[in-house]
Amino acid sequence: EMAGFLALAAAQPTLLRRMRLTAVICLGAGAGLTAPDMLPLRGVDLCLLDSGPMIVTVGGRNPRTVPISPAFHGPMMEVLGVPPTPASSSCSTSKGSSTGMAGSLTSSRQSQTWPSGITHG
Repeated sequence: EMAGFLALAAAQPTLLRRMRLTAVICLGAGAGLTAPDMLPLRGVDLCLLDSGPMIVTVGGRNPRTVPISPAFHGPMMEVLGVPPTPASSSCSTSKGSSTGMAGSLTSSRQSQTWPSGITHG
């Protein structure tokens, strides 16, 4: 099913539409985010940790840091325009960084759609 949604995103007529729809699919299905969670997000809110998981830091009324399913890392990296190489990526704890923002990743801060074991594997 997800492959079909990603194919639909890839078939959009403009690059901007392809990127936006791919991001919505990856963040919705891959991280369990809702539309209000996604609206204020920027590229600096996404980060690929050296240990493997990609995370997104969500602000707003329910601030948290959640992992994105590995199945969605490739499409998300394409949207960000970053080669998918975890070893060369790092996260910063500064919101102003261009590489991302990573708070402490604990089970109490993760989306309810993901088990805490996904970040410790």
